[in-house]
Amino acid sequence: MCIRGLVGLLMTLSLATPAQAIVNGGPIAPGDWSFMVAVGCSSNSTAKWCSDRRMGSDDKGMNAPQFCGGTLIAPHVVVTAAHCIFQSTGEQLTAADLIVGGGLIDLTKIKAATTYSTVASVTVHPKYNKTSQVYDVAILTLNKQIANTSPIAYSPKLAKAGDKVQVAGWGEIDDQGSGSPIANVVTLDLYSDEECDAKVGTTFDKTSMQCALGKNGTKWLDACQGDSGGPMIGTINGTRMLVGSVSWGARCADGKPGIYAKLPTMLPEVLQITPPPPAAVNIKQTKPGTPATPKNVKIARNGSATITIPAPTDGQDVEFWTVSCSGKAGKFQSQASSLDFVVGGLRPKTVFTCKVNATNSLGTSAWSKPFKLS
Repeated sequence: MCIRGLVGLLMTLSLATPAQAIVNGGPIAPGDWSFMVAVGCSSNSTAKWCSDRRMGSDDKGMNAPQFCGGTLIAPHVVVTAAHCIFQSTGEQLTAADLIVGGGLIDLTKIKAATTYSTVASVTVHPKYNKTSQVYDVAILTLNKQIANTSPIAYSPKLAKAGDKVQVAGWGEIDDQGSGSPIANVVTLDLYSDEECDAKVGTTFDKTSMQCALGKNGTKWLDACQGDSGGPMIGTINGTRMLVGSVSWGARCADGKPGIYAKLPTMLPEVLQITPPPPAAVNIKQTKPGTPATPKNVKIARNGSATITIPAPTDGQDVEFWTVSCSGKAGKFQSQASSLDFVVGGLRPKTVFTCKVNATNSLGTSAWSKPFKLS
């Protein structure tokens, strides 16, 4: 089996393995999936697993770093898979390791500050088991709302066997590892617990799992690597609702049903222990004001300088700071999300004239007054 969020994860045959991307589906319609988000590694992550998956590690937006999907059920609240938090390096990713992007169907466009958010907290279902993949659900609380997204309600009751459900994601589009930066969707048939048990075997847990598969002519329709945590949408009493999320499967589109978290039976428990979203001040009304000027910035003997930016006084949250410097030794620019960050590779006793600005989801401030770095 394969866990559909972790590409290349080695698993023994006794383990349930997380899911993959949409196979034999088609591109989603703009606007229809504004609740779907991509989960990737923050550029500030120090986790070993994130070393080559950080947001911004290339010029393709979140295309390369995205490793799981998720669903907004409130402006700041994302449902994803618990196994997305536990990686093959043995690490449990923290809020500081993660970033969430959305509002666009093309991952390569998720670059601007308005299209992504850092994560305030991670809550894994207390009954989640890494070996059996039971209760494979986690909640990410975002630091801010993402532009052009709108949450979807989750269903309080289970979808019925035989129902048509839709699953979408940015994962692989075949079992050969081919990916697509455009989100794809597929329509599947939901199986009964008895059918799932018969087709999947003893690894199927009817309390926390449900299974589904589709077919179009001779082609099987399925989720695949990279789709983990993404939405399964059903129609409950005539309303489109979140009824599940991608969890795990065998191979992709091989005729065996994929496994999905049975969210109506699990979400109330995990939401009950999820920290509240950030205070309303984090819902920004204006772009940040002009930063105050850093003072007493010195280049150390090892060629590094710690730049401390005074905390903003205008009540506006800042997603990242940019310092731009120039001098006889050349020019450089550096960014960081912390008020204190280190610039390295400088020659001691050189002099730079620098300035700093701040960026949040609504724009970028004016530059500060110049200051010396020497």
